[in-house]
Amino acid sequence: MFSEKENMKIKTFFPIIDALISNLNKRKEAYNELNEKFGFFLHLEDIDQTELKLRAEKLVNIYENDLDIEFVEELLQFKQMILCMPESQKNSFHPLLKALIKYNISSTFPSIEIALKIFACMPCSNASGERSFSVLKRVKTYLRSSLANEKTSSLSLLYMESKVVKSIDWSTLVKRFAKDKARKKL
Repeated sequence: MFSEKENMKIKTFFPIIDALISNLNKRKEAYNELNEKFGFFLHLEDIDQTELKLRAEKLVNIYENDLDIEFVEELLQFKQMILCMPESQKNSFHPLLKALIKYNISSTFPSIEIALKIFACMPCSNASGERSFSVLKRVKTYLRSSLANEKTSSLSLLYMESKVVKSIDWSTLVKRFAKDKARKKL
């Protein structure tokens, strides 16, 4: 038999930590994938031409409906333009896109502008990791601090698996519960 503290760890704390680790790993994979596709834009000065061509061709293959093969040549020319830009404009995607528009060179580099806009439009969120981490705080509030560990664990699990909970037909469940409770009173 476990003590209350050990029971809390096993039924509540460990599942929350497991969900947090899983969400952090998913987030890391998503960021690595984005970096693999678009990360070279922030290191144009450091990448040699052959590597830059390979990266550009890979991006063209991924977004073949949006980018054409001219993107590779544009990128090589854009690399020379980057050398003249201030550091503040080449250390992030958004300033790079703004610089294209500000210096009126987006007509010279239309594929570069499209690639940067594709990246700028990608949704990037960290909400799922924080959401799963704050489950216990929402479930066990000051007003509910007297909840038993088993109930706290069950509520945390229900909250983390909210997709499954939302798919349940609650009217049937409530009717069955009411019927069972009514029998006990008789």
